[in-house]
Amino acid sequence: MDDKELMIGLFAYDTGAVDSGIHDNVSKAELIGRLHAEEDIAKIVTEYATWLLSEEGKSQGYTLEDVRCFLDWLSENGYDV
Repeated sequence: MDDKELMIGLFAYDTGAVDSGIHDNVSKAELIGRLHAEEDIAKIVTEYATWLLSEEGKSQGYTLEDVRCFLDWLSENGYDV
């Protein structure tokens, strides 16, 4: 599983999708650590937010509200967005 898939699953679980999301605190801590080490976090955030609003994301039920929730989720996990 790549970081994007992991981020999707962790975000989904943390925002209420307990059946389809990923609940793995070790993987979450490792992912957050990798993201903190990235110099271009804005690029990662932009790519993920864009995916949420892509045809694939929309077909899975994601909306602009989910982008806002994603930014809030990042903030709750130590990012100043």
